[in-house]
Amino acid sequence: MSETKYILVLANSERAGGRCVAGKVATPLEGNDFDIGQQWVRLNNPTTKEGAVPYMDTVCRPDHTAVRPLDLIQVTLLDPCNNPDHPEDWSYDPAQKWKWVATATTKDLAGIVDNPPRLWHVAESDTVPAGYIRTMQPPPASLYLIKAPQGWAFRYFKEWNQFKGYDKKRRRLQFSFAGNYHDMSVTDPEFDRRFKLPGATSQWASMPETLTVPNPAGWYFCLSLTPELNGKQYKICATFFEA
Repeated sequence: MSETKYILVLANSERAGGRCVAGKVATPLEGNDFDIGQQWVRLNNPTTKEGAVPYMDTVCRPDHTAVRPLDLIQVTLLDPCNNPDHPEDWSYDPAQKWKWVATATTKDLAGIVDNPPRLWHVAESDTVPAGYIRTMQPPPASLYLIKAPQGWAFRYFKEWNQFKGYDKKRRRLQFSFAGNYHDMSVTDPEFDRRFKLPGATSQWASMPETLTVPNPAGWYFCLSLTPELNGKQYKICATFFEA
């Protein structure tokens, strides 16, 4: 049975085959206001490979562009995907266009931040074994919105990809959380534009370069685990918010 939900978008990032769009469920209140809850939803298109969201499904803003983080949208959901490795995943009805409702501000993030006692960690800083989510203490989660930890850093560099036979750009978020070090890929499509990085891969250095950011304590990160790949799930930073 389908149901209409309001979702505050916290990620519209790059993924294989399309986009990864996720956010928190919002409840309408009187006076055109909304209460943003703690329930996450990651939108899956039931007609595509692994549920990737086609770009055109995300185009619903008044200026005919794709939804952006902090947009509030109305979506028709079908059923939970019941994926134990991605418990937040829901199929949406691709026949029903998404509707843009409003746009929040970064000031709204403080009230909906997650406060997990620890992040995903076993041994490696950038992955966990497939099935890790199933072993988590309730509630299991593959999505978090966190306040920037002390000492975090963005780094970027190019790296030779032996399978493709050419250099690829790498963007990394590195930090420690609850005593564990994390090093994750940044998939936010705004990264290069925000930091005015060169467009050509050849202009990127092979040695990691650290970016200087203003007010590092005021940032927020939307973090996610990817679907399983070769027995692992990779940690990613899907969105960064500069509050």
